[in-house]
Amino acid sequence: MSIQALRAKRVEIANKMQALVKKEGAWTAERQAEFQAMNAEVEQIDNQIKAIEQTLAIAEGMAANDQNTARFHNVSVENAAELRREVLVAYLRDGRAGVEALAQAGRIQNAQTVGSNTGGGYTVQREMWGSIVAAMRQFGGMREVAQVITTGNGNPLDFVTTDATSEEGQLLGENTTVPTGDTTFGLATMGAYKFSSKVIAVSLELLQDSEFDIEAYITELLGLRLGRVANRYFTVGTGSSEPQGIVTAAGAGKVGTTGQTTGIIYDDLVDLEHSVDPIYRGNARWMFHDNTLKKLKQLKDTTNRPIWLPGLTETAPDSILGYGYQVNQHMATMAANAKSMLFGDFKKYLIRDVLGAILYRNTDSKYNEQGLVGFHSIMRSDGKMVDVGGAIKYYQNSAT
Repeated sequence: MSIQALRAKRVEIANKMQALVKKEGAWTAERQAEFQAMNAEVEQIDNQIKAIEQTLAIAEGMAANDQNTARFHNVSVENAAELRREVLVAYLRDGRAGVEALAQAGRIQNAQTVGSNTGGGYTVQREMWGSIVAAMRQFGGMREVAQVITTGNGNPLDFVTTDATSEEGQLLGENTTVPTGDTTFGLATMGAYKFSSKVIAVSLELLQDSEFDIEAYITELLGLRLGRVANRYFTVGTGSSEPQGIVTAAGAGKVGTTGQTTGIIYDDLVDLEHSVDPIYRGNARWMFHDNTLKKLKQLKDTTNRPIWLPGLTETAPDSILGYGYQVNQHMATMAANAKSMLFGDFKKYLIRDVLGAILYRNTDSKYNEQGLVGFHSIMRSDGKMVDVGGAIKYYQNSAT
């Protein structure tokens, strides 16, 4: 079934679920069973859609590089996709010699120093970075909701932080001097920490197999590994010699009611929502681990109806109390004292990437004696909250 057909089927089921929840009368065991059956079908469809989207995201990331390829190698955009693939496959299979062979054959320009930073270098990472980013977004969580910028170097960047939630102007009388309302400023400095994919070993047989899509294989693995390690720090990093994670930066919103060591009640969820100033709630959403989502899907409101509802259109998100959510597998699962949920405007968290990832091809004795070639990638990035007004708050499970 196509992704369009899957989405249409999901919308159809979502409408039925919404209608069931809004139907007058008591929420009986029969209604709950009917709701759960439809929910199971939605989850199955979601898993199918996610698998297709992951594949499409990598393909779209590759296509997004065509403009760079056209500009960098002085070719038409129409020929860029084919050329980009030729460059990457030549490098992955034969290293620098493979790319230089393309240059000698007149296929490309600026290939004489693949893997270095001068004389037309960055050939490989310029044309692979967009694909890696697309893959990273599929295996993370923070990149889906944060503000992401890319800079041309790794020099420290300073961002001014302010708290505008309590600031207010003043009504002036005639001929009244305008008073001063000083804003309290803070400073957030973004660095560039180094992340590694670790080495991916590929057999010579796979490299030499012309039918094997080596580009997609390497891109997906690099994206998975870099995406997960960066997402971990963007979520729970301490901010000391590593990125400041969103959980570390978030303010206290609600401590769970006594007894809620591994769960949350409806009233606590409402309290967490209203711990965030209304100025931020227009763009707010929830963030939590997939295990927490399971618990929330089982949570009922004061009329015993489910608080989780599927989106009614392809573009409308599933919602909890009317807000969308982001699943992040580096969030803590619910346990005593765990900061297991976040709520707020995640665009106040900034991720800074430096240029693109650098790809290394390793052919030393450690690998070639076993008939392998090793690949690993390095990227530089940082993450930090650039708001001090309480844009994001956390729910902390009760200690007892």
